[in-house]
Formats: sequence, C-alpha cells, structure tokens
Amino acid sequence: MTFTFDTTTQQNTVSANYVGLGVRSVDDFEGSLFSAPYAATITVGGKLRFYVRGALQNTLDVPVFDAAASHKLVVQATDRHITVQVDGKTYVTYDDPSNQPGLAGQVKVGTGYFKTVIHSLTVTSTSATAVLGHRRDDLDAGLAFNDEHWARIAARFPHAWERSQSTGEQGATLDFDTDGTGFVLFGIQEQPSRLRITVDGRTQEVVPLTALAKQPNTMVTDLAAGQHHVTVTVIDGSYTFDGVAPIL
Repeated sequence: MTFTFDTTTQQNTVSANYVGLGVRSVDDFEGSLFSAPYAATITVGGKLRFYVRGALQNTLDVPVFDAAASHKLVVQATDRHITVQVDGKTYVTYDDPSNQPGLAGQVKVGTGYFKTVIHSLTVTSTSATAVLGHRRDDLDAGLAFNDEHWARIAARFPHAWERSQSTGEQGATLDFDTDGTGFVLFGIQEQPSRLRITVDGRTQEVVPLTALAKQPNTMVTDLAAGQHHVTVTVIDGSYTFDGVAPIL
C-alpha cells in the first residue's frame, strides 16, 4: 500500500495519525484493523508497530521518516512467516509459533481520523495458488452424517459459518462428494482429535489443527482433477465441523 499522511489536521497526539494493514482476517465484529491476526501500523512520526491477534508484538522507529512524503507499507504472509516492510526495507520478521496460526482470510486497511491519502492497494499471492470453490456449511443437505454420533447445534456461534456447528465423537462419520483437486475442512478445535479420511477408497489419518474460526483445520491436496467421494471418520477425541470447500 502506498500512502501520504495528512500533516495539516491537528489532534492532541501524533499516535492517532496512523495507517495500517492487516492480513488473514476472518472475524470482524467491531470493524477493527486488529481483528486481523497479523497487523502493522505506522504513525506520522515514523513509529512502526506490529500486532499479533490484537496484542502488540513489537515497536520500532523508522529512521529519518519524512511525514510529508509518500511511503509504501507492505505486510507479507507466507504460511506462518510474516514480514513487514516500509519503503522497501524489512523491519519485522515473525514466525508464528502458536497452534492457531492465521492461514487465510481478508486484507484490512485502517487509518486514524485524518485525511490520509491511499494512492494504491495491491494484493498478490505469495505462494502456490489454491483457489477454494463454494463452501458448504455443516447444515448443507449434500452432507451425510451418521446422526447418532453428532451434536448439531445452531444459532449459538457468531464466529461460525451460518452460526452453526456439528461436533462428532469417536465413531462419527461424514460423507460428501467434492469436485476439484482437494478440499479443506473448517471448524474451531477446542480439543485434540484424530480423523480417518477416505477419498475414493484410499485412506489416510490426520490430526486437525486447532485452527481459528473460519480457518482451515484440515487440508487434503494433490487429488486428480474431477469428482471424488469422501468419508471423514472421527477415530479419536471430539471433532468440530463447520464447513467444507473444494480446492479447484
């Protein structure tokens, strides 16, 4: 993002005159830049701040910062690795060690109550492109559950797709057809579980990530392009399922 600060409007603090970028945002109940798991801000005084899940991680000074000139702020996320650049120089490198990294989502832009001019905003892919198709919620009629092993709860989860989730205990199965080169499963995991995933008769066991809301917890890739039949079986623990989307 390239921008120019407003240096004319006066307030009682220079820290309020800032511009920021956030990446991989999926929940935004308050319209805040800091709802993105990774965000960086820079003030008119050249103070650069980096936030992880809303908490301040690092504060740095950009030397010889000319507030009247145009500047470029870049936040780059590749897997768990995050970098922040100002005017082509890298100031922040961060590898998320948590078991709930932000892996996908929207880009967010934030400013203070000033007439900041944003000249351009460019979003590019930093890794191999994986395009997701139409996501199906856990209440979709095309998904088949063995209901005796699933708890189907709706209208309780503002962070869930369609405000519903399904939780399966050991022995729970889910069957569906998908079209593409793979698929991802969504759902917050509050406790560990293990899944057996069978695709067209071929089986693998996976341990879902304890992912954030609306982030993939399980990904199956490298399938031949076309239609596939999938059976997901919970073989250990308790698994929360929120939705599924094909990788096209």
